[in-house]
Amino acid sequence: MKKQLFSLVMMLALVIVAGSAMAQTNVTPYPGGTYSYTLSGIKTNSAGTAVIAITGANATIKNVEGSGIDYAGTNIATPAATVFTLNFDITYGLLATGTRTLTVTVTDGAASGSCSNFIELEVIINPLPTLALSIAASESDYCQNKKSSPLVDNEAASVGATTNSFTFTVSPTITNDPDVYTYSYAITMPAAQGLATYDIAYAGPGTWNEGAGTVTGATSETDGVFTVTFTTTTGLAPIDLTATITGTPTLTATNGGATYNGTITTASDAVSVKTMPSIGTFN
Repeated sequence: MKKQLFSLVMMLALVIVAGSAMAQTNVTPYPGGTYSYTLSGIKTNSAGTAVIAITGANATIKNVEGSGIDYAGTNIATPAATVFTLNFDITYGLLATGTRTLTVTVTDGAASGSCSNFIELEVIINPLPTLALSIAASESDYCQNKKSSPLVDNEAASVGATTNSFTFTVSPTITNDPDVYTYSYAITMPAAQGLATYDIAYAGPGTWNEGAGTVTGATSETDGVFTVTFTTTTGLAPIDLTATITGTPTLTATNGGATYNGTITTASDAVSVKTMPSIGTFN
């Protein structure tokens, strides 16, 4: 029996370092993301080589041992009689789908006929995440508040009425969502148009920047509610207050770094604030 001239030891584990989320790791990546892989415990008796390969299209191996460039399938040198750890990244294109096989083959020595060993890792690519947003107002026509009897003598019911309030609600629908993600969108809220002590407050996922007209850093599939308040204002013509989601919303997978464009199901909605007649006093 031919004597085996090398010891090839691989603590056969491609270690997940792309993130801690259970369903979004380097063995269950999302299209468009870049994930890191570490293969430890490689040891050859003589100076040898390692070769990395992955099945299927739209997957690019890169940054082997910190090279910063795409990997061309060439031999990667392994030291003699020294435990070696191989590090590399893979970027999965937006069109990447299905189940892949990632293979690292290690050969002892450079001579023809040298023995080799290999390890395989199953990689199951998640379907593309989707984000859809819609907006809805709590009212369509709105009559401003007024007091009910008993009233202050000789004072119109509109004076000192309770604050007017209605909402615009942005509802997200996310499918195939990564375990850790954020999404953002742009939104235009209506101006006061003469309504007194007019204000808009936001409650929901992420942060609303009124000046920029954006909601950023949202992390859950829960509604964002914009509450419009104002004091009853008499003598104005009817006012349409319209809120509109603008541009293209985006969803970013935190682990892997991919960003996906979303869609808008219902872009805008409006509340028509009816006129409140003015009344003076009895003389």
